[in-house]
Amino acid sequence: MAKRIYKVGFKKLGELLIHPLLHNAPNLAFLNVLLAPVIWLYKKFTAWRKANEYYLDKTPQLVHIEAVLNDRWDVGLRRIVVENYKGLASPVIYLEPENKTAPVIYTEAEGEPAPFIYTGEELKAITPDFIIKVPSFIVFDQDEMIALVYNYCLPDKAFIIQII
Repeated sequence: MAKRIYKVGFKKLGELLIHPLLHNAPNLAFLNVLLAPVIWLYKKFTAWRKANEYYLDKTPQLVHIEAVLNDRWDVGLRRIVVENYKGLASPVIYLEPENKTAPVIYTEAEGEPAPFIYTGEELKAITPDFIIKVPSFIVFDQDEMIALVYNYCLPDKAFIIQII
């Protein structure tokens, strides 16, 4: 019921507001000319309202971001996927009383690359929160996609666009 609150038939309203004796072709044509800018503004308003309702219906949840991206670039098949990022695995270093096997860490002289050991804050800073997987045959503008995702996701979230 609330969706019909802005439904106005301007042509019918104009015809009802003029006297029935004036209902002839020239007067109705003149009335339509007078109502044309109002009808144009009404159509612009309803389009703006529909766009804002769509924007307000979406939340920063990944399923909503996926829906927005698929609505924009892949309406029919909806092949764009948004997934949580699994994250980097930092090697865990245990204390001796825990009786766990510690990872092997080599010296530079042994020629093996040393694993990086990150704190939780460092891992969060260098890893994205989610990945957007786009099939290679979908044509899209990457800058537009980034702007669209930032429009819907929370400001502190990071993401990667991966073409698969």
